[in-house]
Amino acid sequence: MVGLGPKSFQRSDEGGPPGPPFLLADTATGLLGQVPWTAYFHRLGVACRMSLEQAIVRLIEPSIEDMGFELVRVRLSGTQRVVLQIMADRADGRPISVDDCADISRAVSAILDVDDPITTAYSLEVSSPGIDRPLTRLKDFAAYIGHDAKIELERLVDGRRRFRGTLHSVDGDIVTLETDQGPAAIAFTDIRNAKLVMTDALLEAALEAAREAGLEEDGVAEGAAL
Repeated sequence: MVGLGPKSFQRSDEGGPPGPPFLLADTATGLLGQVPWTAYFHRLGVACRMSLEQAIVRLIEPSIEDMGFELVRVRLSGTQRVVLQIMADRADGRPISVDDCADISRAVSAILDVDDPITTAYSLEVSSPGIDRPLTRLKDFAAYIGHDAKIELERLVDGRRRFRGTLHSVDGDIVTLETDQGPAAIAFTDIRNAKLVMTDALLEAALEAAREAGLEEDGVAEGAAL
């Protein structure tokens, strides 16, 4: 069995969700204490939340890169309680493990405990991108040429905001997607969200990468196994 599911390390005093293993520790608490996330989100507004996510990226990315990892995505979410999700890859291209996620979590927690950018109680979750991963960088799109993806835009392009098709090329900051309606050339700066679509070809590519990384023996222990 080869471990292919997303690996996660979560700091929380309420327990983690079902699925791949979650390692739990104390929650990080901000200056305002127990503030409902709905009120916190309303007070921040979407633009401020995105600015806060960008500020967190600037704080933690140098340390994560020094540890040999790459930051894929930082996201604040939650309805009853703030969840800070850190998604990371290994810089050497090998699949990330639960131990890697735990190391990142400890490093991020130490940074945020000092700088304290989130002024409310929150849970920290560090995870791998998983097979049907989000595409957040131009090199992510380039790495998965030939695979299917879904893309949501910030604005309408040719009367559409959502596209689905096969990644065809990346030229500068233009991502070209082959769709049922023909090729769609999309500026990277226009992309709000993008992720891979689970297909047999994508699963086989992930299995092959896991075999090459030698995860046949320890995949079950490290994450969800297929």
